[in-house]
Amino acid sequence: MELSEEIKQSARALGQSLSADETVRQYLELRDLTQRDEETINLETEHAALYQKLSERQRSGMVLDREELDRYFELKRKVQNHRSIVARDMQLENAKVLLGQAAQRITSILGVDYSNFAG
Repeated sequence: MELSEEIKQSARALGQSLSADETVRQYLELRDLTQRDEETINLETEHAALYQKLSERQRSGMVLDREELDRYFELKRKVQNHRSIVARDMQLENAKVLLGQAAQRITSILGVDYSNFAG
């Protein structure tokens, strides 16, 4: 379905408005900070890699040893308690609320689920 120029302009204006919102700006700043922090990058990368490895081993029917599981849960705890990761993730949840509210308004205005057009 081809969108009218008016809808396209409205979508651009909404995008600009959302990107200027303090909630979204704070999330983007926190995201950028964590992407530049070597400690945070290493911690999240190590956690994700170990999670992937353990998941693959478990799916293939292998028994996971206690040391690996302990290491995984220790990394998970560090990620969940890391100050900048927590701040970023909390702000992401705030931004999701804002975006969800915008989605509801768009759907209400259009009279159809806007997500059918997104993507």
